[in-house]
Amino acid sequence: MSFLTKVGFDESRKAIDIDTIMTGVSRSQREELQRFLDLISTMQSEVDGNPIDEEKLYERAEAEGFNRRFIEKTIQQLKEQGILYSPSRGKIARV
Repeated sequence: MSFLTKVGFDESRKAIDIDTIMTGVSRSQREELQRFLDLISTMQSEVDGNPIDEEKLYERAEAEGFNRRFIEKTIQQLKEQGILYSPSRGKIARV
């Protein structure tokens, strides 16, 4: 097995992904994250930029094909990175 196959193989696309080697994040992971962030932005724009109900985000994200584990993990990571915040209990917003 070649070095690229060992370190740069993207399981979801079944292909070698140089992005994984260069950034540590595969193209498919980056695209999924962007799609999730776009969903949050869309939902916020629907409520005039106000924070959205976190449970509604879970419901809508699951309806759009995101699994609950991804949603939980991503929300936590985005909060730690300062991209999302919770202005009050049960609400979430992009910075």
